[in-house]
Amino acid sequence: MSRASDGRHRHSIGVLGPGESDYNRIGTAGKNKMKGNPMGDAQGTRRWWGLDEFQLAYALFRITLGVNIIGHGLVRIIYFGPGGLEPWVLEQAALFEGHLLPMWLVHSFLYTLPFIEIVLGVLTALGLFTLEALVAGTLMMFVLVFGNLARQAWGTVGNNMHYVLYYCLLIAAIRYNCLALDTRKT
Repeated sequence: MSRASDGRHRHSIGVLGPGESDYNRIGTAGKNKMKGNPMGDAQGTRRWWGLDEFQLAYALFRITLGVNIIGHGLVRIIYFGPGGLEPWVLEQAALFEGHLLPMWLVHSFLYTLPFIEIVLGVLTALGLFTLEALVAGTLMMFVLVFGNLARQAWGTVGNNMHYVLYYCLLIAAIRYNCLALDTRKT
């Protein structure tokens, strides 16, 4: 965009007056949605339970990720029945035999991982200590990525990286956190 001699901005579709934009010129339907801002604003954004779309999306994403991580931990503990956690630990530890990591470290981590997942999942889903839970979740994924790199499980590393992305997106958009115990008014 360049300035016209009278101070107005030149644009590909003509000269825009002060405060005008393409979003103001796209018609009534567009105006009602955009109100001069490509991302919408408080007047032009649809509200759900008093939340704008970004807040709603953030809350749904955060809660769903939390439930997903809780499920990871619970399944590891209860899925194997009377043997509890041990059959899962032994099955996973066998994948690390003959690789870089010492087996005592692998076993220690595998015995604690499901409990870490449950705690971080609950905190994330409830939105309690949200930022701290998200950072801890990212660190947990870093450890999982490192372990899977050590055994050259590239497919698993790729899957782990999806979770790293999910956590980092939630951290980057933390300002939209809502429907969370952290954001309750006292």
